[in-house]
Amino acid sequence: MTENGSKALPAGTVRRVRMVKIAAGTLFLLGVAAIIVTLLSVRTLVLDSAEEGRRDWQEWREKAGIDDNMQGHVQRRPQQSAEPPILVLLRDHFPMVLGSCLVFFSAVYGFLVFVLLGSLRTPPMRH
Repeated sequence: MTENGSKALPAGTVRRVRMVKIAAGTLFLLGVAAIIVTLLSVRTLVLDSAEEGRRDWQEWREKAGIDDNMQGHVQRRPQQSAEPPILVLLRDHFPMVLGSCLVFFSAVYGFLVFVLLGSLRTPPMRH
């Protein structure tokens, strides 16, 4: 028994839990680095091809305006932005995109590690 009244874990389990914590921390840092590098490279790619993207966007807006005159059940609203949405998102709101990706990744990863450590700490059931 430990000080708080719970049963002590066997030494092998303690070592395994410690190893899993170290591996989980390392994988977490690698995952965060991968997200940052990937988003930065995608942002650079989008910003470098901004002129081509603007031309494609204008072409699509014009085509969508012509198609809107055709009969249909739903009338499409004309696009207000003169720039492609991905350009605006990654140029003007990049810190929010990066922060959101990191928060979501951290929440999912934290939950999975919590479940994994809980399963390792639970003693096997004896029948």
